[in-house]
Amino acid sequence: MDLRSATIACMIQILISCRKTRLFSATNVRLTEIFQKLLSEPYSHLNDFKLRGEIIIQISHAVVSLSDGALELVSCCLPAIGQIMFNCCLECKEIIMGHKQPPRDVHENEPQNFNQLIMSILILINNIFVLPNYSALLTDGLNDFMYLLFILMCTYGNMEDSLFIEDDIDNSPEIDYTLRGRCSHTLLVFMDRCEFDRFCASFHHVLQKHIAEANLARANSEVYYYRILEALMFGIGLLSYVFEEPDQNFLCYIEHWSSMLVDQQAPHWLVLGRLLWLGSKFSTSLAPVTLSNHLNSILANYNSQNDSLRIACLDTLLKVLAEIRKEFCPSPLNLKIDVPERGFDLLNTIIKFYPESIDDNVVLQGFLAACSCILDFNDSSIMEVATIFISNILMKASYQIKTLRDIKGKILAEYVPDVLFKLLEPYPQEALCPSKFGRLCVISIMTLPEHIQPCIEAILKALLSALQRTDCRDPIKSYCFIFAYMFTWQTESIINFLSGIPGPDGRSALSYFLNKWQISMLHCEKFEKSIITLAICKMIEFSLTKNDDRINDCRISLETPYSGECTGLEKLYLCLIKIFLNEVDSDCEYCQEVDEVANGDVLVKNHPVCDLNLVEHIKSFIRNYNTHHYYNVVKKYIQKFEENVVQLEKSGIKPNNL
Repeated sequence: MDLRSATIACMIQILISCRKTRLFSATNVRLTEIFQKLLSEPYSHLNDFKLRGEIIIQISHAVVSLSDGALELVSCCLPAIGQIMFNCCLECKEIIMGHKQPPRDVHENEPQNFNQLIMSILILINNIFVLPNYSALLTDGLNDFMYLLFILMCTYGNMEDSLFIEDDIDNSPEIDYTLRGRCSHTLLVFMDRCEFDRFCASFHHVLQKHIAEANLARANSEVYYYRILEALMFGIGLLSYVFEEPDQNFLCYIEHWSSMLVDQQAPHWLVLGRLLWLGSKFSTSLAPVTLSNHLNSILANYNSQNDSLRIACLDTLLKVLAEIRKEFCPSPLNLKIDVPERGFDLLNTIIKFYPESIDDNVVLQGFLAACSCILDFNDSSIMEVATIFISNILMKASYQIKTLRDIKGKILAEYVPDVLFKLLEPYPQEALCPSKFGRLCVISIMTLPEHIQPCIEAILKALLSALQRTDCRDPIKSYCFIFAYMFTWQTESIINFLSGIPGPDGRSALSYFLNKWQISMLHCEKFEKSIITLAICKMIEFSLTKNDDRINDCRISLETPYSGECTGLEKLYLCLIKIFLNEVDSDCEYCQEVDEVANGDVLVKNHPVCDLNLVEHIKSFIRNYNTHHYYNVVKKYIQKFEENVVQLEKSGIKPNNL
């Protein structure tokens, strides 16, 4: 990071650090003025793309860290950012037509900063759309943003030669970090966060607008015509699992484009390859004549001299045959107890490294088979791998789980609460690896909150019962991890519920939970550590800002190496310090890195919560909530160990007067 980048990052970090102070408002106003001025400078190809990209990256960081606190900054800067994106798209149009080369900064050897600027804008849009209070800033301009996305999604130059060899949908891991990959991801975010009917209407409007413009431009720029057409086909194929319903009627585009297959003049190979690929996505829904034309075209180009087209035909033929074969595949549910454990192991491996859009049949049949193995049988080894599979499929394909239905019309997501209750019954919870169940429960709430919410009280009661049934450390750790995530999700309502019912020891269920919750970072991955840290901070923040004494009124018996009793808030501060000291210890960091690499759970590791810098987050939190509770904890429990006090002092969070 150069000096300028570090300065911009430092400015945002100052804003984040003073969030809870009186300086925040003035700092926010001043920083907004500076960023707005820099971003609003008139556009030219000699502009400093890198500077603008760095500013937008830091605004995105502020959105993630400050949430609603950055609303003013984003609101003021968004018009300028939108104008930058519009100007970049005009530049891209010229590049697509072959009139220009990608622009570069003055001191840049390769034209990377221009693309990085666009990528930074897309990342900011993604971050804005996932936050409720921000999404309104973009929804009114949904048509315009989606229109620009398809321009940015177009290929040009050497990108076309490897388009089907390194297929951006079917062979890429997780999120494709090319410009097209980022645009695709943003389109999926739009689809996931917008009202479905509104998204479909916008998508249809944008397709019509691009098709009309491309037809008009065709006389002057054939290359623009086929490149924008390929991008539109790619977009429909990307969302093929959404537009399968007849009432959406997006098949009309494919039927119309397929007429090119029987024209005397064959379409450009780029359009032909993408059209055949698109047809394979809808092969079971195409009219028989259209499907026949697709198959004839595949066979006619099977030995093409163009390597990319030949590979596209081979890949498409396999997909078409696979789609047709699905009609005759037996359901994995018929296999029931005979499903071997290694079968689910293989499915789990496939799901982790499968492309962004997972085949509906894999999701449907695999998910139902996994649920059947858990709900209908008590084979612990199969239940464990089935639990892992459900966790993976929820992380990777939650939208399909929310929309796909079984043969009786039941939405797949409706199975998940039944699975959780089954795994909380006495026998399965003894047999199943506790950490696997804890992760499934948390991922279920993360990805399907609307389906879990109606039965959340029943889940809480079942968790308390399971907590009471065991004295083993691992199950207790797993159940408390679930409680921890629930506190990050709905802090006040969970505290209200646990305070209102008695625990098995006669005190409140809240007190019972806090006494059972023993924080141990041993063999704990970043995903769990981050959630636990956020939960502790949420509980402390709620108690202090709301002047709510229910947590603090709980009397907690301390575990070794400490002794005696403390208040609820002191217990939470003590846990927070333990996590902090564990994180700054270099040996533990080494063990953590080795453990995470060995685990290889790419789905969980790529979750945004794993990007949290625990040390910096805890330091910032303690500085903002440096209360007498924290002072008491350090004085009574931490001060006994001199090296720990030294570490707190080095980090700038040692209480005064100690």
